[in-house]
Amino acid sequence: MRKEKDLEQLLEFLEKCIENEDVIKNPYEVCINCREVATLGEMLRSNHEGHTFVFQTIDHAGVDEWIKCLKWVLEK
Repeated sequence: MRKEKDLEQLLEFLEKCIENEDVIKNPYEVCINCREVATLGEMLRSNHEGHTFVFQTIDHAGVDEWIKCLKWVLEK
């Protein structure tokens, strides 16, 4: 059940990102591994080499899609 708990915590983090970030003013990216959020292009990827990034802009709803997928996985 450890993996389920990890998924629940990741889901909670991503939902907070959606609530707290203003994608219209500042498109943002999230490092899934470190659970850090930064303005798009601001995060230094060299500090997160090999990590998974998701970005959210007006035209791209990557974080929203992760939330949908995590909810689906947790329901199954």
